[in-house]
Amino acid sequence: MKPKIIENITSLIDAMDCVKLLDDEQYLIDNDITKDEAEYFKSEIAEKIKYYEWEFASYMNYLSNKRQELSIQANWWIEESLRIWELAKSYQKKVENIEKYMDFLMKSLGKEKLNTNIYALSYRKSESIEIQNENMIPQEFIKEKITTAPDKVAIKEAIKKWQEVPWATIITKQNLQIK
Repeated sequence: MKPKIIENITSLIDAMDCVKLLDDEQYLIDNDITKDEAEYFKSEIAEKIKYYEWEFASYMNYLSNKRQELSIQANWWIEESLRIWELAKSYQKKVENIEKYMDFLMKSLGKEKLNTNIYALSYRKSESIEIQNENMIPQEFIKEKITTAPDKVAIKEAIKKWQEVPWATIITKQNLQIK
């Protein structure tokens, strides 16, 4: 015996549930309903839905309100994430300021290394190239990419090999390490 799908519909929700069931192939097989019968039941359900139009409008109102609520929440989270990003940037700036201050104190006291109970502070030497005039750099010291840029590694090697490089100098820095 085929299920009394249409007779069991007493609300819009029942009707929508029936339509979902009639789109489920396994349900059709389990209840011995052909595709033609499923289409017939759907057309009958469509007629029944007309009786529940007021409920449909109410349900659509509910969904619209839910959509609006979720939209407000999404916007709030976007604004909150931007606020948190700004807060993170301000904390990062505080970290940088503390590092500069620690560097100032270490240099003021002439300390190259300092071991505390928790941290080891020391300086690591690094070198970088400062180009005074890029137009004077010979082609052999130009590294090609999508755009051209001075080959600072080659320039550094040339300076260290005592080649004359009047357009660049090596700058030695002391970088504070905190481990």
